[in-house]
Amino acid sequence: MSLVILDSLVGYENGSAATMTYMTKEVVTILRWVAEPEHDERKKAGIKAAILFTALTAISI
Repeated sequence: MSLVILDSLVGYENGSAATMTYMTKEVVTILRWVAEPEHDERKKAGIKAAILFTALTAISI
């Protein structure tokens, strides 16, 4: 199978080097983001739960 992602295939506005490794990492990041749309909500809920448990622990001591 031939390579689909090649060096300097795209240009980035921020001047980042368009290496095969960097572009592959970006593709994987985008695919993960698309596959897990609820990730941000779960992260926010986890932070809220940690704050709540910390507050309840502080009150009970």
